[in-house]
Amino acid sequence: RSYRNHLERVFTALGYKVALAVNGQDALHKLEEIDTPEFIIVDVEMPEMNGLEFTERVRAMPQHDELPIMMMTTKYQYEEKAMSIGVDVFLKKPLDPPVLQKAIATVKGLRMSKEPLA
Repeated sequence: RSYRNHLERVFTALGYKVALAVNGQDALHKLEEIDTPEFIIVDVEMPEMNGLEFTERVRAMPQHDELPIMMMTTKYQYEEKAMSIGVDVFLKKPLDPPVLQKAIATVKGLRMSKEPLA
């Protein structure tokens, strides 16, 4: 819980509006209730539905199949699996602000490259 609160403070300080979820199932519900976020950051280890299951569910939703997803964990062995199911950036905890800012820039670049030119 405290790490989630720490990340909320970091993202808020960077100017982002943050929606917190207590687990993967809660995150799916919130995703349907809020405007489409710029990106999602998810932990591999969450109760009820882990980050890998959550990512698979999000990628199965046509309205969110290209939504940038960053995954964080202390379990480094999940990187290959995470990337194969649609995670855009895999981060190893603990995260410091420069690493987080670089990851955000990466996923924002991915999102912009997918938007049609008009």
